[in-house]
Amino acid sequence: MNSRERFRETMRYGAPDRVPYFEEGIRDEVIRAWRKQGLGRGADLSRMFPSDQREEIELDLEPRPEFKRWLRPARSWTS
Repeated sequence: MNSRERFRETMRYGAPDRVPYFEEGIRDEVIRAWRKQGLGRGADLSRMFPSDQREEIELDLEPRPEFKRWLRPARSWTS
């Protein structure tokens, strides 16, 4: 199951092979603590903690077609 299928199956309350893993960043203090515990400087965290691929899209929530004028004056209702 690829990342997209896993995400869609999860959003449909289905039965994915596992929960999607999305990495949001590891705090600096956590990395410092790991280094004190033996994490090497050249350690590749993306290989140690693999996550699913994801894409972020920007939503356009403006109404279509664009309204030039939302309200008309009351005197124009009769014409």
